[in-house]
Amino acid sequence: MSSASLDEELINRQRQERKDLLALTQKMKHAVPKGDKKKKKDVNTEISAMLSNLDLKHEEERKQLEVQCSTVINESNQSKTEEILNPDNEADSNLEEKLPTVTPKLSKAKKRRNKKAENEKARELAISQQDSENRTGARYLEAKEIANKLSQRNLTLHEVPPDGNCLFKAIEHQLTTHNINMSADLLREATSKYLMEHKDEYQPFLMNPQTDDMFTDSQYMEYCENIKNPGVWGGQVEIQALANICGKPIEIIQAHGPNIISGEQAGDTKLIISYHRHEFGLGAHYNSTLPKTTVLNLSGSGEV
Repeated sequence: MSSASLDEELINRQRQERKDLLALTQKMKHAVPKGDKKKKKDVNTEISAMLSNLDLKHEEERKQLEVQCSTVINESNQSKTEEILNPDNEADSNLEEKLPTVTPKLSKAKKRRNKKAENEKARELAISQQDSENRTGARYLEAKEIANKLSQRNLTLHEVPPDGNCLFKAIEHQLTTHNINMSADLLREATSKYLMEHKDEYQPFLMNPQTDDMFTDSQYMEYCENIKNPGVWGGQVEIQALANICGKPIEIIQAHGPNIISGEQAGDTKLIISYHRHEFGLGAHYNSTLPKTTVLNLSGSGEV
């Protein structure tokens, strides 16, 4: 199936999912008794979380589609680069065989010099193209926009390794800024347990990637068990659970679109992390943040 067909299929499915969710939220709103302000507020908070979850799910799906399409393009570009870096290929050999016999043959030394010069030109071209991409590519533009948003709030980025544990490591780091010590492994255990205990609340938001159907009970429990394993990536469902576990809202700063806050009812002091779609080729990535004053103080004291 072509990339265009895949893109159209994804757009149609996501449009239907949003339509279904909006219909569900309308039913939820109509079910609130008139005059019950507390129930209305709770329902609005739940609806906001559901819409945010769906937006992140759709964004991650679009990102995966971009990766599939870009893989084909990268393979094509790599093939062209190899042709430039390897001038003595079969096509060139066939061309040499067709040259008139009156053409004087180049000496071996001359051929080596020519080949070296061509390779140097190819390297310079590749470096130039990479330099241009570094200054105009999606990764650079995303990093610049996130840095601007952080700077406006007197924050700076605290990088987390891209090892599949980035979400839990980012939350671990955020907790240390609030004098709370809880390792990424313990956060995984707590998240798994919390999701198991709140199956009715979270199961509707988890889909089988092969069928797009909601997880069965056994699939959901298997999903919860897998969260305990290092390297298993966490997303919006885990963020919502972590906000409740930590008793603090989690704010996600992203390059495009408004910031997403999960668990606003959990407390006042936020844990602030950043979401990156293009930071690494492996997929979505989370980093932590720090106040700029903290970074300056650490730098001045010689601490790392």
